[in-house]
Amino acid sequence: ESFELAAPQVLPILNLRVRAEGVGAEELGRLHSAIVEDVNRDGQRWISQAVVNGKNVIRVMIISYLSEQRHVEGLQAALEAAAVRLGPLEASA
Repeated sequence: ESFELAAPQVLPILNLRVRAEGVGAEELGRLHSAIVEDVNRDGQRWISQAVVNGKNVIRVMIISYLSEQRHVEGLQAALEAAAVRLGPLEASA
């Protein structure tokens, strides 16, 4: 009761989904799992998988005040590399 919100809260949460035409929900979930595992493997970054509005997504949260632009760019590069390497066709095999 003694406090009020001084500035609107902005949560740095991104929910991503691989662009994959003709890939079913179950296959997309497996692809997302493989990408999350690949990106997290080296321990430099951590992302997760979630269900948002009934759809499987990759969840990215940038919450550390120590995060810099280079960290975001590294995450983007790791996500892109994993998506290319693991692509929808390989994930469903």
